[in-house]
Amino acid sequence: MGTLDAGVVKQYQLHSKENGVYLFVIEGEVEVDNTVLSKRDGAGFWETDGITIEVLKKATVLLIEVPVSYTHLRAHETPEHLVCRLLLEKKKKRKKKNKQ
Repeated sequence: MGTLDAGVVKQYQLHSKENGVYLFVIEGEVEVDNTVLSKRDGAGFWETDGITIEVLKKATVLLIEVPVSYTHLRAHETPEHLVCRLLLEKKKKRKKKNKQ
């Protein structure tokens, strides 16, 4: 947990590619991944090496890095993510088939 002044830009690097990070805004306002988060907002980020936090208004934030399983990711899948995942799986199958 930390308090950051307005105008500060912080990078958070995940400790493992299998992890995700949850960010909770206790006070203030930040922008992460083109999403503005205000007091009591939270967001999870996964399948990334790190996140960039831009502080819009002096903020107190809490970051929690946790292991993320494939099952967990599927539970949060939106229709847009589903389309992307299915296209990626199709592409992987084609690559395997071409190798054989």
